[in-house]
Amino acid sequence: MQQMHTEYQQQPVYKLNGLIQDDATPFEYAWLPPGRGDDPKFTKALLIEDTDMERMGRSLHPDDIVFVRTDKTTPVPDALYAIVHESKVMIRRYVETPIGAAFTADNPALSGQLISPSKVTIVGHVYRVFSDFNNYGN
Repeated sequence: MQQMHTEYQQQPVYKLNGLIQDDATPFEYAWLPPGRGDDPKFTKALLIEDTDMERMGRSLHPDDIVFVRTDKTTPVPDALYAIVHESKVMIRRYVETPIGAAFTADNPALSGQLISPSKVTIVGHVYRVFSDFNNYGN
């Protein structure tokens, strides 16, 4: 195995549904710098495989890696969360609308699909993103 600079650590990366599987195995391992908020007990790195959260500007793209804190499940407006809806794990933004709170995709083609918080299980808060487009949140 190739040695990386000491400021990086090897991180297991899971597919989104691996977040809710007890026996999930990592999809890959990535060398990433440790960041604020990391906690080995509650942090999971997940691979984005869809375009649900793509939009102009800062967004999530396929092959981005998001870090999720599984102990942070109380929603805060405009924050991203890993949620389970109809047995599928997805990343969605928590928003407050004139008709009530909801989870929504950032992709304009999906943004009208509001999901009621009562119909989801919040698995964790997305607090870091590693992207070829823009590395932020660290």
